[in-house]
Amino acid sequence: MNNFERLQEEHARQFEGHKKRKVEQSLLQTFGIFKFVGQLIDVYLPAMVDVLVSSMGGKMDGADNEKKTVSRNLPPSLGDDHPGKTGPELPGSLDELR
Repeated sequence: MNNFERLQEEHARQFEGHKKRKVEQSLLQTFGIFKFVGQLIDVYLPAMVDVLVSSMGGKMDGADNEKKTVSRNLPPSLGDDHPGKTGPELPGSLDELR
């Protein structure tokens, strides 16, 4: 085997390694795109179905309604009953501060 044949084989091996890396990168990008599209469908498809059902006059399941009516924690100034401490009371006049 002469030097030119060895050089040709070396170039072929380098080309195969480069081609393999390129194919791997392409596959990883494609899988990433599929994963992204799957996540979008997972997030938006149920909401889109709910909008279509409600726009056609249908009613949603009772379980969905229960999820949407969660209790809110109101600040002490807006609610009558609150479990937390409200803070110190302000004095009635400025003379009490002096």
